[in-house]
Amino acid sequence: MDAQSEIKEQPRFEDDCINLVVKDQHANEVRFKVNRHKTKMEKVFNAFYHKTGRDPGSLRFLFEGTRVNPQATPEQFGMDDGDTIDAVEEQVGGTML
Repeated sequence: MDAQSEIKEQPRFEDDCINLVVKDQHANEVRFKVNRHKTKMEKVFNAFYHKTGRDPGSLRFLFEGTRVNPQATPEQFGMDDGDTIDAVEEQVGGTML
């Protein structure tokens, strides 16, 4: 096997990257380019908090109605290029009447 064919067989980094959109209820929308296999969603969430000036932990992140585990990768949720993650206000409390 020559060096040229070895290069062609190696996976390309660009193929591993996808663009994700995180959108909140106030129409704030932030786009991220992430590695679908390696990037933990926690990194995306923290960047969203920072870019929007929100307090960490104040939001829930949902993909297709399912809460996203911060330790998961986009691949584990079946996310594809251009998918949107919804960021909704964390609601705590309530009483039983």
